[in-house]
Amino acid sequence: MESPILGFRFAPSILVRLGEELVPNLDQAIIELIRNSYDADASECTVEIKMDTINGGTIKISDNGSGMTHHQILNNWLVLGGSSKESTKLTPKGRRTVGDKGLGRLAALRAGSSVEMTTRHLSEQADEAHSITIEWSKYDKATVVEEIGLPIEKSTRKNHGTTTILKGIKRTLGRSETDRLGRSIVLLTSPFHEGTDFRINLIAPDFPELEARVRNGYLDDAEYVLRADLLPDGSGYAEVLDFKGDVLYSATSNEWPTKKQKGQVIYSAPPTTFELYSYIFNRNAFAGRGSTIAEVKNWLKVVGGVHFYHRQFRVPPYGDPGHDWLDMNLSRARSPEERPSTNTSVGRVIVDDPDGILKQKTDRVGFIESDEFLEIRRFAKDALEWFARRRLRDAEARRDFQKQESRIAPTQARADLLDTISQSLPAHEKERAIKGFFAGSWGRAD
Repeated sequence: MESPILGFRFAPSILVRLGEELVPNLDQAIIELIRNSYDADASECTVEIKMDTINGGTIKISDNGSGMTHHQILNNWLVLGGSSKESTKLTPKGRRTVGDKGLGRLAALRAGSSVEMTTRHLSEQADEAHSITIEWSKYDKATVVEEIGLPIEKSTRKNHGTTTILKGIKRTLGRSETDRLGRSIVLLTSPFHEGTDFRINLIAPDFPELEARVRNGYLDDAEYVLRADLLPDGSGYAEVLDFKGDVLYSATSNEWPTKKQKGQVIYSAPPTTFELYSYIFNRNAFAGRGSTIAEVKNWLKVVGGVHFYHRQFRVPPYGDPGHDWLDMNLSRARSPEERPSTNTSVGRVIVDDPDGILKQKTDRVGFIESDEFLEIRRFAKDALEWFARRRLRDAEARRDFQKQESRIAPTQARADLLDTISQSLPAHEKERAIKGFFAGSWGRAD
């Protein structure tokens, strides 16, 4: 008798391993669903958070993207670990996809006790929407995952797009959790919101501070703006602007050689842009500005540091508290003068990566540290080093000028006083006054 052909079967506990343990933080899970909205060519995504201490919280993520057909739900949305998204393929709107593997989505869906997803594809009529409901408690009683069926029901939706509702959120949103969630949503596109056709709305009546953080920004109050470009030929260019937008100084990459390689520096990495907004916290710098030092400092506590944006989306943990991936604070500790820190600046490294060279880790936290990633890091650190040297050079020039002024000042003061004596006193008193002047506290005449 011929043995039946068998395949792998999975216990429900695998959903825990791939969901809750893979992406343990609620903010990461929500960001993953927002990524899906971006990949669906949505122009707008709304995140609504409602807390209920008795029945558990509810998180609703709704977008106006392309939506999904019955076929796409069955063969893409319900397939875990696989992805129909190719990193080098553009969406109909010309976006490069930022979602991957489906595991991050699973982590988000596992955040609550149940999930309701309703979607309507842009090619379908309002009465042709589809919905699916997942009750996670059913899997607790099953031996294998395949025992639980997930029927795709017919539904209605006025406009095309997708709405996902997570109910019975198991994790309470304490202060640290809401701070992390607010920071993640703020930094997803803000404070660098220009140049994108994707908007995120946050509705969180229980957490008004989160909404305020999304709205506020203080980039225009930066004293210096460093802009550096890693060009397609592997060379670099950088310039520094003041708060008025005027160029203070600029350089090509052969002006910031590393210790390992003299002459022109060549970077083996995809084209990259590095921007850094650096603040000087003194009264003179903020005179006439529309904000206060305290406001900007509090804002930098949320957004400070250099963040990594891959295809317009931020990739954690770069720039998170305690993750100073460009060693800014270490460099400042070794040589504090004129160097920015994560507490006095905010910046971003931007890589479009059309060929999909950079690969995120499975848990979506950071990139695999390939040669290309390390070269991007080296480029950004070299630009920071050049910026610090140029500012230090200016500081030394100011000190030399002040020393010269301090030497000139007494001599000039004596000359002015002698001139006053000569012009204001009668002739018979001038000689006595001048002798008394040189014999007094001014010391001997030069």
